[in-house]
Order: sequence, then C-alpha cells, then structure tokens
Amino acid sequence: MLEDERVTYYFEDIDMQRVRIHQAQFISSVTGGPVGYSGGEMETAHEGMGITSTEFDAIAAHLNDALVLFDVDDEGRQAVLEEIESYRSNIVTASELSERCDSPLSTMYRKHELLKDAACPKSGSDPLVG
Repeated sequence: MLEDERVTYYFEDIDMQRVRIHQAQFISSVTGGPVGYSGGEMETAHEGMGITSTEFDAIAAHLNDALVLFDVDDEGRQAVLEEIESYRSNIVTASELSERCDSPLSTMYRKHELLKDAACPKSGSDPLVG
C-alpha cells in the first residue's frame, strides 16, 4: 500500500503505527472479534481527503491481499470487504472529475494544504488562488 502510487501520498507524514492499530481494530470489530474500534467516525476521519472511487478500490484490494496473506478464508474476506464497501459513501468524497485527472483532486488538495501552510511572499495569501 505504501508503495502504490495511487494512494501512497495519503500516508506521507502519517503515524503508520496509529493507522495500523485503527485498521486492525476496525477489522476485528466488523468481524465480531474481541477488539473494538476506537477510531473516529469514517466520514469525519476521511473528511477533506478527496478520496476517489479508484483510490478506495485500491485500498480495498490491498486489504484483500493482506487477508489472503494471513490465510483468511474466502467467506471471512468477503465479509470484511462487504463491510468496508458499506462505508464507501462516507469515505469517497472526490467528484467524478478527479477520476479523469492525471493528478487526482486528493493529491491537489494535499499539495494545496501544504502550500497554504508554507511561508508565502504576501502574508496570508493563498498561492493557488492568487
């Protein structure tokens, strides 16, 4: 996942240990496991990230690969993926336009936020607005 160019930028400057903990908790909770999920609401946790359907599908495919790697049977994998799919509308917020762009809106959003935080020649100016 961290080497997948479609989604790697979401994990730059992110505490991956925290992400892994939340992912493990979430999977445990949706499969009836003993560990409850302590992360935020899906919509709130992914707010403003501009995630596209293609990016969502890429992460789901990586999740499926991880479940295969850990010998989760077909029925278990299907249950997890169906539960993840039920959150699609809370996580995917990018417009259809971003699906057709070379640079997804999520990437542009992240770069815009980084630029806004950088020191600009004119105090308080937004470098993408002008």
